[in-house]
Amino acid sequence: MADIDPNYRYSSTYSPKEGVIKEVIYFFCKKISGEIISQESEITESMWVPKDEVLKYLTYDDVKDIYCQLLIDSDK
Repeated sequence: MADIDPNYRYSSTYSPKEGVIKEVIYFFCKKISGEIISQESEITESMWVPKDEVLKYLTYDDVKDIYCQLLIDSDK
């Protein structure tokens, strides 16, 4: 279970193939308890990571940019 902060909502879009556009929504949340349950058809791996270690797990530049913006916004 996680506590999602609705004040921090970020999104990106991409096209995995012609004619398909996907939107990914990112939220800032804090783990409360329990295990992560992923949608296996969409997610290859998921884990809770301390915020100072997140960047080393992110692959795409746009997602890294979103994460950095979240850090800036959350310090305001």
